[in-house]
Amino acid sequence: MKAAKSSLAVGDTVLILEAPDWLLKDLLPNEQAGILACVGEEMVIAEIDEWGQAWVGFGNTQDIGDDSVYSGQSLVVDLSYVKLVTRAEGIQRAG
Repeated sequence: MKAAKSSLAVGDTVLILEAPDWLLKDLLPNEQAGILACVGEEMVIAEIDEWGQAWVGFGNTQDIGDDSVYSGQSLVVDLSYVKLVTRAEGIQRAG
């Protein structure tokens, strides 16, 4: 079951169900592959923008001597392309 727009909040973990064609069509092949690799992955909603789109992502930090390098993937998806996995703790929801 896909998520209803009003049912999700920042901090919720969602499963990416698919990558829509409109998101992929103008990307380079390596960028398409990066987005398609997110399908089936769980990601945390970092932001829900003014258009009701969720900004999600994941990443990691590698320590290299005295330096750290962060690498990750983030993307914006319509909430109809995600499924709720777990709710963020301490988030009050209307309804």
